Amino acid sequence: MDPLDSSSFDRDVQFQRLLRHDANVDLTEAALEVARDFHNDIDFEGVDAWLDQQAQTLRPQILRTADADEGLQAFCVFMTETLGFRGSAMATCTAEGSFLDSVIANRFGLPISLSILYIALAEKVGISLQGVSSPQHFLCRCDDSPAGPIFVDPFHAGRTMTQIECVSWLKELTGLSVARIKPTLRVASARTIIERMLNNLRNLFLCRKDWRGLRTVQHRLVLLNPCSYAARRDLAYATMKSGRPGAAIDMLEECLTNAPEGERSTVNLMIDEAHRMVARWN
Repeated sequence: MDPLDSSSFDRDVQFQRLLRHDANVDLTEAALEVARDFHNDIDFEGVDAWLDQQAQTLRPQILRTADADEGLQAFCVFMTETLGFRGSAMATCTAEGSFLDSVIANRFGLPISLSILYIALAEKVGISLQGVSSPQHFLCRCDDSPAGPIFVDPFHAGRTMTQIECVSWLKELTGLSVARIKPTLRVASARTIIERMLNNLRNLFLCRKDWRGLRTVQHRLVLLNPCSYAARRDLAYATMKSGRPGAAIDMLEECLTNAPEGERSTVNLMIDEAHRMVARWN
């Protein structure tokens, strides 16, 4: 297995754009491509039609509002009270909390998946929402208000915060300094958002020892970060654990040539384990 072979993702138009560092990426479709790795029958057109239907219902309400701030509040009320989207601790325990089609069906998800839905529907009704890759908790940002940026937290019932309120809350949540938090409140690129979504899935699959799931998301992460030793090592490990030790040996031996001194013994142990697996099967 060549970790830099992206042919298994050829049908993923948006992911291929991310690999080319193309700025013109449809974030919703890119997130659905990640979900399709696990839901083969996912209906891309159906999701877009659902968004169009909700936009048709919501648009007259937005047009009746007096200003951008009131329009944003009406939007958040629609998402939480009319459609019922919310955060849930359950979303952290299952991959379905990351998959957009499941989030739409179940009405709960992680902060990042809920934010992607907020961004998608907001665009269709003329509200400029963008993602913010803030520490420990993904948010949305709206720059339509003359008073300054407003931050939206889809996980907590679509609550809105000024920048001062947002920084204060994140400081309490993370223990980080204001100086470290402020730069994270800039608009995040589609590439950053998808990579964060993949890392969420990576951590979940690793915790659950779902090696096939881990191998799939780790392959995407390697393609996005081809020079990352850690990403390649983790893909090799997931490949071995998912029942492909022969392929893993080649990948681990390549990792060994670039491994930091403190990592070499760990990689050698992985290679030994892979050889033992091959010997048992022969």
